[in-house]
Amino acid sequence: MTARPLRSRREIIALLVLVAALAGLSTCYGALNHGPEDMVLRTPLDERIPLVPAFVIPYLSVFALAPLTFLVFGLRAADLLLSTLLAAVVLLLIAYTVYLTAQTYVARPDELGTGPLWDGLRLVYGNDEPYNAFPSLHTGFSTVFAIHWLRFGGRVGIICTTWCALVVVSTVFVHQHYLADLAGGIAAASLASFAAWRCRGLWAAPDGETANP
Repeated sequence: MTARPLRSRREIIALLVLVAALAGLSTCYGALNHGPEDMVLRTPLDERIPLVPAFVIPYLSVFALAPLTFLVFGLRAADLLLSTLLAAVVLLLIAYTVYLTAQTYVARPDELGTGPLWDGLRLVYGNDEPYNAFPSLHTGFSTVFAIHWLRFGGRVGIICTTWCALVVVSTVFVHQHYLADLAGGIAAASLASFAAWRCRGLWAAPDGETANP
């Protein structure tokens, strides 16, 4: 991969198409986030995982991780930006197919404590129904970002990959997902990232072509 910013006409067109596709798909999430559920993927191991409200911080941090990833890649690595966006679109298509055909449910605690961390957890629960669990999109998007940050390399890449891993772990400690949901999210994201990277020739521009020749 040649490290360079987004600049060719073909890359900019690909960016606009992918952003529009991702935004359009994202609006469909709420319509799918309802019962009745077909499966509850809780295992005895899931029942042993405690509720740790401090993990709401890395859980919510994914909403900062996404724009940071897109910004850095847009400024430094056009291939990674477009591959990340395409992988995110493919990930949503995979996840939505499952949500439509095999809806899952995650049981939430009946009582919560008091304090800022617990308030953050209430915010999470209040803005997301307990469905659309398998595959976990928090895990899926974090895995897509992690794969591409590993390709980015360097100290920043390692730090951001570690951050992504923490987000993945947080999903079970805030009782938003079961372990199977994480496995599904990692698998779907890995498949989506592999497919997206293989398709990067779609936006490759002829040598010398730029947005402003």
